[in-house]
Amino acid sequence: MNARIFPFVCALPLALLVTLAGRFSLRAAELAVGQATVPPGAMVSVPVTVAGASGAVAAQFEVSFNPSFVSLASISAGDGLLGHIVDQQQLVPGQWRALVYSTTNGSIAPGAMVWLNFSIPTNAPDGVVPLAMTNAIVARVSGQQVQPLSQIDGALLVSSAGSFLSMTIQNGNQLQMLFQGIEGQPYVFEASTNLTNWVALSTNTAIGGMISLVETNTLVYPHRFYRAKRLP
Repeated sequence: MNARIFPFVCALPLALLVTLAGRFSLRAAELAVGQATVPPGAMVSVPVTVAGASGAVAAQFEVSFNPSFVSLASISAGDGLLGHIVDQQQLVPGQWRALVYSTTNGSIAPGAMVWLNFSIPTNAPDGVVPLAMTNAIVARVSGQQVQPLSQIDGALLVSSAGSFLSMTIQNGNQLQMLFQGIEGQPYVFEASTNLTNWVALSTNTAIGGMISLVETNTLVYPHRFYRAKRLP
C-alpha cells in the first residue's frame, strides 16, 4: 500500500504577516554620541556617528550637558562628511544644536559625522558627565526623514588620574608613550614586571595636558607594565 503524504499548510492572517514582515525588515538607523575619558584642564573631541541611514544627505540634533562641569568649544565636520556645511548654535548654556546639510545633496557616509569639541575646566571634579541627544532628524533628498531613528546618548568620564593615549615602537627597540594628564601637574611614571614591585622611571609635568616619554629597555624585559601617578 502506498503511503499518502499530506502537506501541512499554516495559514496566517494577512495583518499578522505584515506585522511579522515589518519586525524583521525594519531596523532603526542610529545617531549616536560617543564616549571619552579626559582629565581636568584638557580638551577632548567626542564623535557623533550615523549608521544604517543610507542615502542621508542632512541631519540635525541637539546635545545637552551640565555646563558647570564641561563646556562645548565647537562642533566640527567628521570624516563622514564630504563638502557638507556644519552650522551650530548654543540655545542655552549646556544645550547646543547642530545642523548638517549639503548644497549638492551629497550623501553622509557611515562613521563620524561631526566632532563635539569639549573643554574641561581645571577644577572639574572626577565623575561622569552625561551627553544627552534630543530632537534628532536625519533626512534624505527632498526632506524625506529616515525612520525609525534611534537617538543614543554619550558621556564624558572626567578623571584626574589621566590616561595613556598611545604606545608605539620606534627605531625597533624604543617604546614611545603619550600620556594625557592635568595641565601643569607632575606625574611619576613607574614600570613593573609582575604588577607587585614597581620602579620609578621618571617624573614629568604635563605641558599642554600631554606628556611624552620613551622607554629604552624594551629588549631587556620580555614583558613590562606601566602606570602613572599624579604627585601632590
